Amino acid sequence: MNINMEKVFERDIDLLMINKFVNENKTCHYFSSKIGIENYLVESLQHSLMDENGESDITVILNNGSKKIAFLIEDKIDAIAMPNQRGRYDIRGNKGIKNKEYEEYFVFIIAPKEYLDSNEEAKKYENQISYEELVSLFEEDLYAKTLLEQAIEEKKKGYIIIENQNVTLFWDNYYHYININYPSLNINKVDGPRGSRASWPIFNTPIKKIKIRHKSDRGYMDLEFAGLANKYYELYDLVKDYLDEDMTLEITNKSVSIRLLVPVMDFTQEFTNYISEMEICMNSVIRLEKLLKKLNLKEIEKLGS
Repeated sequence: MNINMEKVFERDIDLLMINKFVNENKTCHYFSSKIGIENYLVESLQHSLMDENGESDITVILNNGSKKIAFLIEDKIDAIAMPNQRGRYDIRGNKGIKNKEYEEYFVFIIAPKEYLDSNEEAKKYENQISYEELVSLFEEDLYAKTLLEQAIEEKKKGYIIIENQNVTLFWDNYYHYININYPSLNINKVDGPRGSRASWPIFNTPIKKIKIRHKSDRGYMDLEFAGLANKYYELYDLVKDYLDEDMTLEITNKSVSIRLLVPVMDFTQEFTNYISEMEICMNSVIRLEKLLKKLNLKEIEKLGS
């Protein structure tokens, strides 16, 4: 059997590893063997645990009946490491001990061997597990092997983002704000460093070809119907009775979008300067989600077939 994947993202590997910790004891045993412990079982898992000191990609809390420990796992394919990324894991780990979530923690990094060997920040992690090791560990799982092997190949292609640290920090704060204040919104979270021009967050909807795109530098919140630019008038007939007075229907490249105007935001600036603007923007997302529920989605999907 062949499995073809367009691109593998770090989030794909994160979720694979969580599945392995849940369903295969050998995964826990393999990580435990790296630090010389045994007889611990997984008690809980957390993906993308974020606070003011950054993000832990995977948090695994284990229990042996008398003591709780945590594995804090950083996952990298080819993204540039954030400044002091390893050090901030210690800050979050010590915070977990202070909050009595566990008594001890261990920090791991998983990544392609080439990344572990060449990245200076990666070398600061005392516990390293390569994707190549995981391929061997999951030898009998075709899907896991394929996913990891493709991630290894993508690293070899050398994809590099020229990071703007201010923009990366803004994105982290943007995600954190939504997680705390609007947890029901399905933000399409992208991990890792961001370039200077990265300023259009995307919110997923139940329909794959319909997204809500926050064009922050332009002041637009667009409910985007992919590939329907040549069906503008047909789509208009299906949505016109549901549009509020401040909503317009716009052609956006090959798509058509229902647009709301929102405040312009500059992702190179301090996120705290835009708290009131974020509230307006997120309420606009909610309005567009409510609008989408009113539409005849079956008829709209027919337009793209």
